[in-house]
Amino acid sequence: MKLKRCSLILALLIGLGSVALGACNRDGGVTIDTSRTQLYVSYYNGGYGNEWLYSAISRFEAMYADREFEPGTGKKGAQIVPMPSKETGTTVFNTMRASSAEVFFTEGVYMSDFVNAGMVADITDVVTEDLTAYGETESIEDKLTDAQQDYFGVTENGETHYYMVPHYQSFRGLVYDVDLFDENRLFIAKNGAPSEALQEGGSFSGTYAFTNEAGEKSAGPDGKYETSDDGLPATYEEFYALCDRMGGRGITPVAYAGAVQVYYDDFLTALEADDAGLNDMMANYNFSGEVSSVIDLSTMSADGSSYELMDPFAMTNRDGYLMARLEGKYNALKFTERLIEGGKNGPYFSADCFNSTSHIETQNNFLYGRFGGDKNIGIIIEGCFWENEADPTFRSMENRNGPNAGRYARRFAIMPYPKSTEDKIGEPLTLVDSLMSAGFIKAGLSEEKTELAKLFLQFLNTDESLREFNVLTGAPKSLEYELEDSDKEQISYFGNSILEMRNAENVDIVYPASSNAIYRSNPANFFSATEWNSVVNGVSYSDPQKIMNDQGRTALEMFLGISNRVTQSAWNNSYGNYF
Repeated sequence: MKLKRCSLILALLIGLGSVALGACNRDGGVTIDTSRTQLYVSYYNGGYGNEWLYSAISRFEAMYADREFEPGTGKKGAQIVPMPSKETGTTVFNTMRASSAEVFFTEGVYMSDFVNAGMVADITDVVTEDLTAYGETESIEDKLTDAQQDYFGVTENGETHYYMVPHYQSFRGLVYDVDLFDENRLFIAKNGAPSEALQEGGSFSGTYAFTNEAGEKSAGPDGKYETSDDGLPATYEEFYALCDRMGGRGITPVAYAGAVQVYYDDFLTALEADDAGLNDMMANYNFSGEVSSVIDLSTMSADGSSYELMDPFAMTNRDGYLMARLEGKYNALKFTERLIEGGKNGPYFSADCFNSTSHIETQNNFLYGRFGGDKNIGIIIEGCFWENEADPTFRSMENRNGPNAGRYARRFAIMPYPKSTEDKIGEPLTLVDSLMSAGFIKAGLSEEKTELAKLFLQFLNTDESLREFNVLTGAPKSLEYELEDSDKEQISYFGNSILEMRNAENVDIVYPASSNAIYRSNPANFFSATEWNSVVNGVSYSDPQKIMNDQGRTALEMFLGISNRVTQSAWNNSYGNYF
């Protein structure tokens, strides 16, 4: 697979070398070609890298080599100048006016802030027109989900206008080493867990069974045999049993980067969403629909072990404070508390989860574990971009340990979230597109430059560009599109596991945003990290997982602390003018 991917890149460079290499260098250095019209493009140079952009630039410049974007100047063709950046959302907002960049691709974007400040160009025309110039019959708008159309489509005087389009997609989840699981018999056996035994009409003794070489695997969280989640933990309890199994074999069960606690904040939101389901989770942002999984705090026992849910009710703007009491939020915190407590073979979390270990160090520890590293880790909590981000490590390992250590020889996969209880096995897997990424154009450019910028933005959202992004990064774009079989052959085992998960029939995707006026006017208040802030005994806390570990706080304290922050009176004071 690696050879095919390299062939694609080589063909682009050979066929378009005079165009691509004359325009820009991989380190961001640029030789300006005064015979062409320049377009300056800022992009967040993080886990997804820049290969996708350079490849698209090569194709775009070749396609429009004879186009005059500034008539009367003698210039012909476009030169796209990439500008790597480490700035996101609010920082981009604060520096955008002074920046020489004209098109932006970044993450953590609160769209309404940019639109209300008049900082972004109206791109309705290129979003809504059919892409016939590229052999397609649909528009970019057609590739957006209903939730994305609701959010990105801004109603003005009864008409829908677009100012941004979604960029890349990220799901925060449990990434496991498939080869390590095979070698250490870490897949749960058929009838090896309560749910499996009960399905066969039997009983369960309490000891989990794992596969041997010939053993059949359990059905996993989807409740179906012969699917990609076979043998994976279907419930939280099965996940704890898996952690004990790993610990008994000298494997650290779970790790994430202590230096970036927001990774786990995003994971908490993902667990909450999968437990709550699409409808109740979206009520966090649109404050509508019938909500059925809010805990009635008046019924909760002192130790939090028992409680009742409120009767289903129609959510309105007035009731938004109740979303702090979602059962999925409490279950995510209880799952975390158990991981902190560990089990019979020691802690479930790596110590690196609560110190200053970086995400790169965590990835390296994970990758080197089976190749002579100091640590052997079974699962890391990461985003679907992690493998592309770790590409330099893969290359180094391949040079040192041979081809079997390379990115396209090893098998990693994303693990569907286990369910909080057995009765939820088989319910839809609910994912959260967590990074709030977007592409947009600076307002106030000349007519000629705006036309070029729109054309480039539209080009990057053609099916060909969407597929190419997926091939080159191994991670999906946040639009709806189909990969061809030849594309999938060039993507790693992990990349294909992401695709299989997001495209499965029994999967819902939460885009954490909406057109609701409360959200539109206060988007930062509903971001993943903010959601988990709490007040306990008058003290404000963030990152509950670290507080629970460092200070011995319980899941119950953190859950009630969130309700202490989002009280009915606080909600009314903040958002009362919306109802």
